[in-house]
Amino acid sequence: MNNLIHIKNAVVAEWLKSRGSRLLLTTALLPVLVTAIIALLYYYTVGAESGAGPSNPWPALVNRTFNILCFVILPMAVIMITSQSMQIEQKANAWKQLFTYPAPRWTVMTGKYLFTLALVIAILLLIAPLMIINGWLLGWIKPQLEFHAFAFDWGVLTRAILETLAATSSIFAVQFALAWLLPNYTLPILIGMFSTVVFSSLADGWSKSIYVPYAYPMLRVHYSRGALNVADWAGWPVFLWYSLAYFLAISIFVFFYSAYMKDKA
Repeated sequence: MNNLIHIKNAVVAEWLKSRGSRLLLTTALLPVLVTAIIALLYYYTVGAESGAGPSNPWPALVNRTFNILCFVILPMAVIMITSQSMQIEQKANAWKQLFTYPAPRWTVMTGKYLFTLALVIAILLLIAPLMIINGWLLGWIKPQLEFHAFAFDWGVLTRAILETLAATSSIFAVQFALAWLLPNYTLPILIGMFSTVVFSSLADGWSKSIYVPYAYPMLRVHYSRGALNVADWAGWPVFLWYSLAYFLAISIFVFFYSAYMKDKA
């Protein structure tokens, strides 16, 4: 019970520190950016033939929104959020003081880890209401799209959120560890950006990409379009399970290493 209290206090402390940083701004603006891109895409390129007829236009809107999100945008946001979260401590050289608090070291790191992960989850959750508003506005501006004629498909949205979260969870874990272990603020960002661009480009044609965390968001895009033939486990493509395995393994490493590491100067 005491450890849970320490973790809660650590999460609250991260929230208080983040209010003066760019973390919350990044989290809030990214869903707005993606929604704006989709609105422009529909307004200028999607005609009556895409929304007319008996088919429900909402699943297509959900898939396009999350495909745009997975296409570099969300991985880059994860890279920036993890680095900015660690920069608060790195910039002030506050690790030594942080780990002298009267709480187990792993609870301090768990609080930071959970708070940073919550920011990534918040991006995916904020997309939902913005997407619904987007559909209503598009249905009003372009009635031929017929968004008002169908109910929103919550099942498609739930699956898209869970798949996207699973696909990016391994990138989050890798980047969190890099941002923590490398005292240089820029280096983890450069590593993450380089890896995202390279392995996203290789995701479609390289068979070994299912083993590379930075390729998973783009693999999810190809899979949702039916352009990727991979094995399924329990209804999910195998690379999403690999991503969750990476996330679990690296998370355990972070917690154990933070419990036994020497104080960082």
